[in-house]
Amino acid sequence: MDLILYNSADTDKHQSLARELASTIRDARFFVCRSVVELRRRLQQPADALLAVVLLVVSASELDEILPFKEILHGLRVIIVMDESIGADAVGKAHIFRPRFLAYMDDDAGKTSAVLLRMAGRMRGSNNGAAQRNGGKDAARVLDVEKSCG
Repeated sequence: MDLILYNSADTDKHQSLARELASTIRDARFFVCRSVVELRRRLQQPADALLAVVLLVVSASELDEILPFKEILHGLRVIIVMDESIGADAVGKAHIFRPRFLAYMDDDAGKTSAVLLRMAGRMRGSNNGAAQRNGGKDAARVLDVEKSCG
């Protein structure tokens, strides 16, 4: 299964969340997109088993740049994690994507990971959360796949 992660920010907080998500589902292929152009390219490619699209959004203007993809994202499992400084209007716009989960960067990353685990369990046809954490062994993997979106 595949996981698309959009992360244009290069802060410790954003990288930490990306590593947390990479270590959550051990059998997923991770595609990290660093720009809106890369995200569009990745979303237009066929994906046999797309688990989710995780959007780490740092500003209202960045959300506006992603807004034209709402048709492509419709029907996909979308998780949006926004910077805590983002305004209430942007939060309202984020709901246009019909996310399965909406969080802030300062929230516990474990909540976002738990949502991914449940999605993976359902995708595998089980409701018992069969996907298990691998102790972070694959956490560095997220940094190695940046070329995948480009």
